[in-house]
Amino acid sequence: MGRSFALLVACSVAFVHAGCSTLKVHSDWDPEYDFSRVQTWKWATVSQTPTGSAVVDTDGLLAQRVMRAVETSLAGRGYVKTETSEGDFEVAWFLTVEPKTQVTTINDYHGYGGPYRGWYGAGYGGSTTVVDSYNEGTLIIDIRDGKSGQLIWRGSATARLREKADPEKAQQRANEAVTKILEKFPPPSPQKS
Repeated sequence: MGRSFALLVACSVAFVHAGCSTLKVHSDWDPEYDFSRVQTWKWATVSQTPTGSAVVDTDGLLAQRVMRAVETSLAGRGYVKTETSEGDFEVAWFLTVEPKTQVTTINDYHGYGGPYRGWYGAGYGGSTTVVDSYNEGTLIIDIRDGKSGQLIWRGSATARLREKADPEKAQQRANEAVTKILEKFPPPSPQKS
């Protein structure tokens, strides 16, 4: 458990705090791969680069929750985690953080006039522009073939990052995010012609 693993762990924190009601979930996979033959899995050894977010990169407490959520979700689907032998597939996860800006203009002009008054009339008011800067996090779960290491499936969920939640709520959010990502795993088997 070196520095690279610690960084990987830290990067899950902010995403776990994201509310899951606005998750955008996507998945992609190798259509030639036969997912029906995989039964066992293990964690992949990977390196996570820092996200650039001080909050995310320095708080590693909640990463256990993401890993627990992955393990629970895969076990619920009948996959067996192995510690010593080679698994049929390997799982890795990452988090990216991207700063975003949303600009909203609200028109609060009030006036009178209309088709019967020739569209002329007096009015008052103006417009207000609100600039909202926030971070958007994307949690990525990669699944690779256990022998070749080839990427065979990728799922991701993107959401606006929010303030920290209490530990119970944080675990619930991790469970929701991971469950939504893994809902599409395994994908349909390749069509035989």
